[in-house]
Amino acid sequence: MPEKSKHTPFEILLSLEQASNSLLKGQSADQELDEEWSGIGFELRRTSLLAPLTHVSEVFTPQVITTVPGVKPWVLGISNVRGKLLPVFDLQGLIYGKNASADIRQQRIMVVNHAAVASGLLVDAVLGIKHFRVDDRYLNIEQLDSELKPFVNQAYREADKQYAVFEVAKLIESEKFLDVAV
Repeated sequence: MPEKSKHTPFEILLSLEQASNSLLKGQSADQELDEEWSGIGFELRRTSLLAPLTHVSEVFTPQVITTVPGVKPWVLGISNVRGKLLPVFDLQGLIYGKNASADIRQQRIMVVNHAAVASGLLVDAVLGIKHFRVDDRYLNIEQLDSELKPFVNQAYREADKQYAVFEVAKLIESEKFLDVAV
Protein backbone atom coordinates (compact mmCIF):
# COMPACT_ATOMS: atom_id res chain seq x y z
CA MET A 1 0.00 0.00 0.00
CA PRO A 2 1.45 3.40 -0.98
CA GLU A 3 2.63 5.62 1.82
CA LYS A 4 0.57 8.78 2.36
CA SER A 5 2.29 12.09 1.72
CA LYS A 6 3.01 14.23 4.74
CA HIS A 7 2.35 17.38 2.68
CA THR A 8 -0.96 18.78 1.46
CA PRO A 9 -1.44 19.34 -2.26
CA PHE A 10 -1.16 23.09 -1.67
CA GLU A 11 2.22 22.66 0.07
CA ILE A 12 3.49 20.53 -2.80
CA LEU A 13 2.43 23.17 -5.36
CA LEU A 14 4.01 25.91 -3.24
CA SER A 15 7.33 24.05 -3.11
CA LEU A 16 7.24 23.54 -6.90
CA GLU A 17 6.61 27.26 -7.42
CA GLN A 18 9.51 28.16 -5.12
CA ALA A 19 11.84 25.76 -6.94
CA SER A 20 10.83 27.18 -10.32
CA ASN A 21 11.33 30.77 -9.14
CA SER A 22 14.79 30.00 -7.78
CA LEU A 23 15.79 28.47 -11.13
CA LEU A 24 14.49 31.50 -13.06
CA LYS A 25 16.47 33.92 -10.88
CA GLY A 26 19.70 32.33 -12.11
CA GLN A 27 18.87 33.00 -15.79
CA SER A 28 20.31 35.91 -17.68
CA ALA A 29 18.12 38.25 -19.75
CA ASP A 30 19.36 36.51 -22.92
CA GLN A 31 17.93 33.20 -21.75
CA GLU A 32 14.42 34.54 -21.33
CA LEU A 33 11.93 33.80 -24.07
CA ASP A 34 11.50 36.52 -26.67
CA GLU A 35 8.03 38.00 -26.89
CA GLU A 36 6.32 37.04 -30.17
CA TRP A 37 3.78 38.74 -32.38
CA SER A 38 1.64 36.50 -34.60
CA GLY A 39 -0.54 37.26 -37.56
CA ILE A 40 -2.25 35.74 -40.57
CA GLY A 41 -0.30 36.45 -43.74
CA PHE A 42 -2.36 37.37 -46.78
CA GLU A 43 -1.98 39.02 -50.16
CA LEU A 44 -3.87 41.90 -51.68
CA ARG A 45 -2.81 43.11 -55.13
CA ARG A 46 0.58 41.42 -54.75
CA THR A 47 1.23 43.19 -51.43
CA SER A 48 2.06 40.91 -48.51
CA LEU A 49 0.11 41.87 -45.42
CA LEU A 50 -0.50 40.57 -41.91
CA ALA A 51 -3.73 40.69 -39.94
CA PRO A 52 -3.24 40.39 -36.17
CA LEU A 53 -4.01 36.82 -35.15
CA THR A 54 -6.22 38.13 -32.35
CA HIS A 55 -8.57 39.68 -34.93
CA VAL A 56 -8.93 36.69 -37.28
CA SER A 57 -11.22 33.89 -36.15
CA GLU A 58 -11.09 31.71 -39.26
CA VAL A 59 -10.26 31.47 -42.94
CA PHE A 60 -12.32 29.62 -45.53
CA THR A 61 -12.74 29.17 -49.27
CA PRO A 62 -15.45 31.40 -50.73
CA GLN A 63 -18.81 29.68 -50.76
CA VAL A 64 -22.37 30.69 -51.60
CA ILE A 65 -22.78 34.42 -51.04
CA THR A 66 -26.25 35.93 -51.28
CA THR A 67 -26.18 39.40 -52.81
CA VAL A 68 -27.80 42.33 -51.05
CA PRO A 69 -29.53 45.07 -53.09
CA GLY A 70 -28.72 48.76 -52.66
CA VAL A 71 -25.11 48.37 -51.51
CA LYS A 72 -21.74 49.35 -52.92
CA PRO A 73 -20.05 46.92 -55.35
CA TRP A 74 -17.45 45.85 -52.79
CA VAL A 75 -20.20 44.47 -50.52
CA LEU A 76 -20.36 40.96 -51.91
CA GLY A 77 -23.33 39.98 -49.76
CA ILE A 78 -24.12 37.65 -46.88
CA SER A 79 -22.88 34.12 -46.33
CA ASN A 80 -24.21 31.48 -43.94
CA VAL A 81 -21.25 30.26 -41.90
CA ARG A 82 -22.28 27.45 -39.55
CA GLY A 83 -25.73 28.94 -39.01
CA LYS A 84 -24.59 32.54 -38.56
CA LEU A 85 -25.02 35.24 -41.19
CA LEU A 86 -21.74 36.90 -42.07
CA PRO A 87 -21.42 40.03 -44.23
CA VAL A 88 -18.71 39.52 -46.86
CA PHE A 89 -16.69 42.36 -48.39
CA ASP A 90 -14.20 42.45 -51.24
CA LEU A 91 -11.23 44.03 -49.46
CA GLN A 92 -9.61 45.12 -52.72
CA GLY A 93 -12.84 46.79 -53.88
CA LEU A 94 -13.24 48.53 -50.54
CA ILE A 95 -9.69 49.89 -50.45
CA TYR A 96 -8.91 50.44 -54.14
CA GLY A 97 -12.38 50.99 -55.62
CA LYS A 98 -12.14 48.03 -58.02
CA ASN A 99 -13.16 44.53 -56.99
CA ALA A 100 -10.68 41.65 -57.10
CA SER A 101 -10.22 39.73 -60.30
CA ALA A 102 -7.45 37.45 -59.06
CA ASP A 103 -7.34 33.68 -59.44
CA ILE A 104 -10.43 32.53 -57.57
CA ARG A 105 -8.71 29.24 -56.70
CA GLN A 106 -6.36 31.20 -54.42
CA GLN A 107 -8.92 33.60 -52.95
CA ARG A 108 -9.99 33.14 -49.34
CA ILE A 109 -12.35 34.82 -46.93
CA MET A 110 -10.84 35.87 -43.61
CA VAL A 111 -13.35 36.28 -40.82
CA VAL A 112 -12.21 39.29 -38.82
CA ASN A 113 -13.57 40.53 -35.50
CA HIS A 114 -13.35 43.88 -33.80
CA ALA A 115 -15.67 45.48 -31.24
CA ALA A 116 -18.24 42.67 -31.62
CA VAL A 117 -18.34 43.18 -35.40
CA ALA A 118 -17.61 40.04 -37.42
CA SER A 119 -17.04 40.41 -41.15
CA GLY A 120 -15.68 38.32 -43.97
CA LEU A 121 -12.95 39.92 -46.07
CA LEU A 122 -12.21 38.45 -49.50
CA VAL A 123 -8.43 38.48 -50.09
CA ASP A 124 -6.31 37.26 -53.01
CA ALA A 125 -4.53 34.52 -51.02
CA VAL A 126 -3.80 33.48 -47.45
CA LEU A 127 -0.17 32.71 -46.63
CA GLY A 128 -0.70 31.09 -43.22
CA ILE A 129 0.21 32.03 -39.68
CA LYS A 130 3.41 34.03 -39.35
CA HIS A 131 5.38 34.54 -36.12
CA PHE A 132 7.83 37.38 -35.51
CA ARG A 133 9.82 38.66 -32.57
CA VAL A 134 8.23 41.87 -31.29
CA ASP A 135 11.67 43.51 -31.41
CA ASP A 136 11.81 42.92 -35.18
CA ARG A 137 8.93 45.32 -35.86
CA TYR A 138 9.79 48.44 -37.85
CA LEU A 139 7.95 51.58 -38.87
CA ASN A 140 9.77 52.52 -42.09
CA ILE A 141 7.50 50.69 -44.53
CA GLU A 142 8.79 50.35 -48.08
CA GLN A 143 6.71 50.67 -51.25
CA LEU A 144 3.17 50.75 -49.91
CA ASP A 145 0.19 51.92 -51.97
CA SER A 146 -1.27 55.19 -50.73
CA GLU A 147 -4.70 53.53 -50.42
CA LEU A 148 -3.32 51.05 -47.87
CA LYS A 149 -1.42 53.60 -45.75
CA PRO A 150 -4.40 54.57 -43.53
CA PHE A 151 -4.65 50.93 -42.41
CA VAL A 152 -0.94 50.18 -41.90
CA ASN A 153 1.58 51.66 -39.47
CA GLN A 154 4.20 48.95 -38.97
CA ALA A 155 5.76 45.95 -40.66
CA TYR A 156 7.88 42.85 -40.16
CA ARG A 157 10.41 41.23 -42.44
CA GLU A 158 10.85 37.53 -43.20
CA ALA A 159 14.01 36.90 -45.20
CA ASP A 160 13.76 39.53 -47.98
CA LYS A 161 9.95 39.83 -47.87
CA GLN A 162 8.16 42.69 -46.11
CA TYR A 163 4.83 42.08 -44.37
CA ALA A 164 2.91 45.25 -43.57
CA VAL A 165 0.57 44.88 -40.59
CA PHE A 166 -3.01 45.54 -41.67
CA GLU A 167 -4.91 47.04 -38.76
CA VAL A 168 -8.35 45.42 -38.88
CA ALA A 169 -9.60 47.79 -36.17
CA LYS A 170 -8.78 50.83 -38.32
CA LEU A 171 -10.67 49.32 -41.25
CA ILE A 172 -13.80 48.44 -39.26
CA GLU A 173 -13.85 51.85 -37.57
CA SER A 174 -13.33 53.77 -40.82
CA GLU A 175 -16.14 55.77 -42.42
CA LYS A 176 -15.43 54.02 -45.72
CA PHE A 177 -16.20 50.61 -44.19
CA LEU A 178 -19.37 51.81 -42.49
CA ASP A 179 -20.74 53.53 -45.62
CA VAL A 180 -22.16 50.53 -47.51
CA ALA A 181 -25.35 51.94 -49.01
CA VAL A 182 -25.43 53.20 -52.59
